[in-house]
Amino acid sequence: MTFYGSYNGGFRRGWVTNPYVSGIPTQFTAGDSVIWTDTVFVDPSGGTGDSTTYALQYVFASVMIAPITVTSVAQGSSWQTMISKTVSATFAAGDYTWEAQASSTANRFTLATGRVTVKPDLATVGAGYDGRSQAEIALAQARAAFANFSATGGRVRSYTIGHRSMTFDNLTEIQTQVTFWQAQVESEKIAQNPRRRLIHNRFDRIR
Repeated sequence: MTFYGSYNGGFRRGWVTNPYVSGIPTQFTAGDSVIWTDTVFVDPSGGTGDSTTYALQYVFASVMIAPITVTSVAQGSSWQTMISKTVSATFAAGDYTWEAQASSTANRFTLATGRVTVKPDLATVGAGYDGRSQAEIALAQARAAFANFSATGGRVRSYTIGHRSMTFDNLTEIQTQVTFWQAQVESEKIAQNPRRRLIHNRFDRIR
């Protein structure tokens, strides 16, 4: 699959307005081609920046692999950025922080920053693949720990939640883990569907 998007945005009073509404996607699958377009921006001095005076690149950083830089290509006064299927395949599944950096001979501006989630390529995963996120797995583990602690009257106190082995003295401590991972899962769902937050807030006001 190939993703397409575009953006027309810029600076305001010397600070950067996060521009992306429909440009770079919030997620893509490793091994897919990803394509989007950026148009002119306004720098802090009020000048206009376009592809005739600025080069544009995107940098993706994660704890999983070394930063990946993707260089955009001039397209008229705009830029087209493409993560090829070959480069995309080098992204390990997980969350990345990205920066859009515009550079000229004299200046460099960070136009925007954001987050993108890279989903695994199911054609390359091995046996036993679990499609849940780390937060979803940890939430299930925390809920199972709560249920087992209750059923055994606290006789079984040690559990693995996420990547940590933990020992609990009471149900309140386990409930703290359940609440934390519930929030993480909800944050992931909101990131994938921002309208979810709007709908949730609307229901809160009605109550």
